[in-house]
Formats: sequence, C-alpha cells, structure tokens
Amino acid sequence: MMLLFFLISLVFADNIYDVNKSLTNVKEFDKIIEYSLKNKDIDSIYGTFDKFKNLKVINLSGNNLNSFDINLSSLDSLVEIDLSKNKFSSIPEVIFNCKNLKTLNLSKNEINYLDPRVFNISSLEKLIISNNHIIEINNDFGNNTNLKHLNLSNNSINYFNINLTKLVSLTYLDISNNKISTIPGSIVKLNQLNELNLSENDIYELPDGFCYLEKLEKLDLSNNNLKEIPDNFGNLFRLKSLNLNDNNLEKLPSSFNKLIKLNALFLSNLGTNSLKSNIGLFKEVINLDLSNNKFESIPDFFANYTNLKYLIMRNNELKSIDSNICYLSSLESIDLAKNQIDSISQNITCLSQLRIINLNENKLKVLPDYLFNLNSLTSVSLNSNLIEEVPDIQFSNIKILQLRNNFLTETTILKLKELNNLKVYY
Repeated sequence: MMLLFFLISLVFADNIYDVNKSLTNVKEFDKIIEYSLKNKDIDSIYGTFDKFKNLKVINLSGNNLNSFDINLSSLDSLVEIDLSKNKFSSIPEVIFNCKNLKTLNLSKNEINYLDPRVFNISSLEKLIISNNHIIEINNDFGNNTNLKHLNLSNNSINYFNINLTKLVSLTYLDISNNKISTIPGSIVKLNQLNELNLSENDIYELPDGFCYLEKLEKLDLSNNNLKEIPDNFGNLFRLKSLNLNDNNLEKLPSSFNKLIKLNALFLSNLGTNSLKSNIGLFKEVINLDLSNNKFESIPDFFANYTNLKYLIMRNNELKSIDSNICYLSSLESIDLAKNQIDSISQNITCLSQLRIINLNENKLKVLPDYLFNLNSLTSVSLNSNLIEEVPDIQFSNIKILQLRNNFLTETTILKLKELNNLKVYY
C-alpha cells in the first residue's frame, strides 16, 4: 500500500488551528505520513494526533507558537519534528516522550535553557538548536549514543563545561558564533567526529589531545583568539578543509605540512610571518585564501599548487603580478583587490583557465591588450583604479567589465557604450 502525503493548510479564526477539525473530510488517517503547517502565522495549535498511526513528520516551522501541548507518545512512526522559526522559550515537554524521534529542529526560537532531557531521547540522531538565547551549558549530555549531528551555533553560550564522552556516534558538531573561551577536554573523545565548527568564539587555546581527532575532515577555527596551534597539528591528516582566518597566530608548526589531503585552506589575517615556510606542500588544494597577510610578491611556494582553482590574495602589499603566477596553471578565479598593483605584466597570459579576475582598488593606469586575450576570461573587475582608457579591441569573450570609480575619458566612455556584447559598469 502506497502511503499518501497530505499538506494541511486550513486556517481558522484568530490564527488557531484545530488538528482534528482541519481533517474532517479525511477518512484514511493511516495514509498520512507528513503533517505540515509551516509559514502559516499560527499562534496556537490543539487537538490530537492519535489517529495518525503512520505519521513520520510534523512540520510547524515559521509560525508564532510558544507552546505545543499535543500528546505525541502514541506516534510510534514519528521520526522528525520541525518547530524552527517560532517563539518557544523552552523545549516542549511532549518532545521528551517521542521514543523513536530521530530529527528535532528548534532553531530560531527564544530558548534560553538547553534541557538535558533531550539527550535522553535515545533514538535522536540530529538535534538543531541554533539561533536561540542559550547562555550556558553545564550538564552531562546524557546517554544518547546515537546522536550524530549537533548544532548549537548562534547562541550566547559563554560556559561550555560539559562531558561529551558519551556522544560516541557524533560526526558533526557546530558551536560557532557563541562566546566560548574554553573547549572541554572531553571533546577529544569524539573519535567519530568528521566536521567541527568552532568559529566566531573567544577560544585562545585548544585542549590537550585535540589533534587525536583523526577522523576530522572539516575544521573551522576562524575568528577566535588563538595564538598558537599544537605542534602535532599534522596528526589531523584526514583534513580536507581548514579555516584559520582571523586569529592571532604567531607561527604555524612544522607538522602543518603533513596535511597533504587539504583541498580548501583559509589563512586570512593571521598576523604571522611563518606562512612562507609552512604551507608549501599542499598539492591537492583547490581553494586558497591568503588575504590580509602583507605579501609583497606572489610566493615561491605556489610551485606546488598546480591544482589550485580559486585564489584570494586581496588586501596584501602586492605591487605586480610576477612570473610565479605561472605556477598556477589550473587557476579559474583570482581576487587581488586592495593591493598596490600598478601594472599587469604579460605573465598573466600563463593563466589559460582563468575565468574571473578581481583587481579592484589597485593603482592601475593602463590595461594591456593581452589581459583580454585570455580565452576563458569572462569577468574583469577594475573598479577604483586610475584607468583613463581601455584597449581598442573587441572583448569577444568578456561578459562583465567593471570600471566604476576610475578616470575614464569621454572618448573611452563613448567607446564602452558601443560594446553591446558585454555588460559594462562605469
């Protein structure tokens, strides 16, 4: 027998929903697998779900609910509840009786206390309580050995002293955008952890043993107060994506070069001089951010970055695009905005795969013909330079040319107006 999907959308007076009255014409309740009333501006809901024997999903997101008292204990098939984007100040009591619940979404509410009983729902695999008002978490996370995904991001957590050791199945943890300064040592016991986001906090050091999280593939430590990372950081050899942007790192350890599986590396605004010597062996990196680091030239270590496709080096102190750029033969997008580049050398023609180039806010006065002869190039941004004229060519491949805030002559502007095959902004 094929189960049917019903979308409930009947509105009653004063934005109040009666579950049973809304289904007066339904005879086969056992065929309903999802009950959805999202984005209906509901203030309250009442009734019973007892007839929905095969109900799997309840979606009440995007309403004005601050309470939910309908008994759900008889719904043995219920595996997902979405109460996000409402006005709950605590986790509704009925949730704790959902014995087979796997996914619970309470994001974007007004919850200020994380009730530890939610971790006693032994079937729960995914819990999202992001974008709430939780200030501290100081209890045990219960006996849930099935939880795989936990998102506590965008709260106001300043105290995170908990025991994580029992979350043996956790593969995803996001506690970003809080006020956490110290990470509990028990985090090192999460040996199944695959993705960890600790960004936008006040973390100043990583706990002992952190680098034994050997299954980590994605780690975000950006926008913290880290002054150093452990000497054995290279033990995280499975890392594919690492974000260290906006910290106060004084050095990168020599073991850093052991992270040979990295394909995305973000090292913006580190305030360190060690970049030149410790990030040279990442042959698999496709996406690299080196912005805000006072580079004066294209670094020699690019000789190993033969697979790099996306490079950000904005807001450095580059004065030219030197011959080292030719190492990056696979490059498709380059951002060199906010440097001191006053000329574009013919080295740029080495980048045969280049599609997008951003040279905004430099000191360019002249645009060479050969820049526009790159066959793959479609978008060129040259805003806020010193350009007066553009070359007299057809721009056959270019689709977007940005020249705002330059010193274009009247003759040049007239010439640009005649270019019907591309979008020109000046």
